[in-house]
Amino acid sequence: MYGFFSIAQFDTAKQINTDPYKLTYDEFLEKEEAGEDLTPYLEEQPKPKITSQARGHCQAGQPCPKSGYWFTLAKADSQAYFKQGDIMPDYPNNHWSEVIWQFDGEKG
Repeated sequence: MYGFFSIAQFDTAKQINTDPYKLTYDEFLEKEEAGEDLTPYLEEQPKPKITSQARGHCQAGQPCPKSGYWFTLAKADSQAYFKQGDIMPDYPNNHWSEVIWQFDGEKG
């Protein structure tokens, strides 16, 4: 035998769990019977989405998320200044499937 204990002596059900998102089966049943909200303990928690606007992109027809200079590959020489809240213009019939504006900085 290696180490100070054998695998047979190690009971994971009695292990103290320091991860707030993991519970033993017995702990889960106790919380469920007590009527506690178990949402934080579920394995498949939805992760916050990083929207395209947060990454410096914005689709045509949507409000501009940040004041500054923006450009799109859907039209040559398209760089323009937009204020936050301005609706981003669309260029229909371009060779791209949709118009995506990309943030180019606060100064031109």
